[in-house]
Amino acid sequence: MFDDEFDDNPLREDAQSSSDQPDEISFLDPDLDSYPSNSRIEAIARYELILFIRERLAGGWTQRNIDPLTDEYFSENREINKPNWRTVTRWHKKLLEQGDTPKALIERHHNKGNRNRKLELEHERYFEAAIDRFLKAERPSVASAYRFYKDQCLLQGQNINPMSQRAFYDRIDKLNFYEVAVKRFGKYKADIMYGYKGSTIRPERVMQRVEIDHTPLDIILLDDETSQPIGRPYLTLLKDVYSGCLVGYHLTFKAPSYASVAKAICHAIQPKNQSFEAWGVVWPCYGKIEVLVVDNGAEFWSKSLEQMCYELGINVQYNPVRKPWLKPFIERSFRTINDLILIELPGKTFRSIDTRDEYNAVEHASIKFNRFIHGFEKWMAEVYNCSADSRGLKVPSVKWQEGIETMPPATLNDDEISELPKLAGLKESRAIQSSGITYHYLRYDSDALADYRKQSLSSDRSYTVTIKVDVDDLSHIYVYLPELEKYLTVPCVDQSYTKNLSLDQHLVNRSFAKAHNRLIGKSDTDLAMARQEIQEILADQDDKAKSSTKIKTSKKAAQYKGYSNESVKNKVANPSSDDEKSNAEHSEVSELETLWNSLRK
Repeated sequence: MFDDEFDDNPLREDAQSSSDQPDEISFLDPDLDSYPSNSRIEAIARYELILFIRERLAGGWTQRNIDPLTDEYFSENREINKPNWRTVTRWHKKLLEQGDTPKALIERHHNKGNRNRKLELEHERYFEAAIDRFLKAERPSVASAYRFYKDQCLLQGQNINPMSQRAFYDRIDKLNFYEVAVKRFGKYKADIMYGYKGSTIRPERVMQRVEIDHTPLDIILLDDETSQPIGRPYLTLLKDVYSGCLVGYHLTFKAPSYASVAKAICHAIQPKNQSFEAWGVVWPCYGKIEVLVVDNGAEFWSKSLEQMCYELGINVQYNPVRKPWLKPFIERSFRTINDLILIELPGKTFRSIDTRDEYNAVEHASIKFNRFIHGFEKWMAEVYNCSADSRGLKVPSVKWQEGIETMPPATLNDDEISELPKLAGLKESRAIQSSGITYHYLRYDSDALADYRKQSLSSDRSYTVTIKVDVDDLSHIYVYLPELEKYLTVPCVDQSYTKNLSLDQHLVNRSFAKAHNRLIGKSDTDLAMARQEIQEILADQDDKAKSSTKIKTSKKAAQYKGYSNESVKNKVANPSSDDEKSNAEHSEVSELETLWNSLRK
């Protein structure tokens, strides 16, 4: 559904500045080290033979004078076989003609062979047609190109024998590799494969080349409700290389994963309306990404991310291992964030124990997560993007405005934006049951899904479907119905619990509930005794048997809230529902935290 509006030729031939290119092309003649070792050893042995004969030769280079000297030279073990006297004179002549250098005696076997094509002109016509078929953007295989060539030869009825498959492959291998790459992969990838690598490629427009990476921020943040320290957040950040603007991010306390990458990409390509509505932050940077430059982290190599980028028309470029200088812009931004915005904030951490001294970041932490998100977004959009670089030559926001006036990036329409949560969701497989679909003990069902069960499902077998889950909002899932070739949005039956509930928060809630029940409820031994007493009661063997006490339960609450920049803005947009759920859970948070801490001990 997301078509790629950009051609396969994103960079002009002169895209790289002339200062990056060598001043002139300078070729040097080959020396002995340029040739294979066996050829080099053989040439040196021939040269030594000629020198031996020159020192002892009396008269002309005739058989009568040369044979006795070659017999003497080869009376000991030598590295080459004894040559004919005419061969010796030929070697001597080559040395005189080529400056008396040993490389004149190198055998040039690669120049041997017939240079003329053996095929008739009719074959060439069919071969050229097969080459045109091979050099397509769809990238057909060499085998399919050969089958096409062979079929054309056989169907002409002129008794034309096609060349062998090996000969066809050899001719393919002799094509210009760069031209083949341009036709099959586009000029950008061809330049990456064969182009000059003197410096990073300079894009010509905004969102043509965007870098992405992760880093833990050097600050301890507090829980919004309990004001307890919850640790250092992980930042996933995207930066447009052309303008230097920060265009998208995702902040969470989970380690980098596909979910954080997908959320950050979605934030970068769509308008930042939610930031303006929540806090009045003006952040005009958005649009479809042409090339996304990533490193070799496991989260960037996931199949889910690859499929998402395919559908969004994003070409993913992997940075070489251990070469961060080839992705310098995003790395420099991380240093700027830690050195400028975080350097004076309470609760900042230090990169080494020596610089930290006796400073306790946990004790000094005083910034709540939602306040930090507000300030951090305002700093990125209205300070970083609007500040000149260290040389005072470029202001990112000005460069962005110039770029969109010259060639604005492609943007998403309303329908495409509405489908982003589905597109970026975690892909899972779940069975459709009579009660709906269960995901991590949450049940999802609707009238539409019930109608689908009535019309499409059989009662004698289970039916597994693909679902997509928005990790920041479990209030609904997306269910793919293969018969309809559509996704169906199915809400959770417990909307009061799952509204703006993240997957991380739900998993921790379940852990708390289980821990609470283990501490307050009965042990396995108690339950075994209760079951035995129930059997005695039913068998009327003991009228005085004790009945089991009622197990005390509690509502689910979270120690770790599953916070992200998405959840904070959702709470700002829907304060009433969040406050109700928070008030309902807050009364037992302290008790559960105490229980949890005692359990961990």
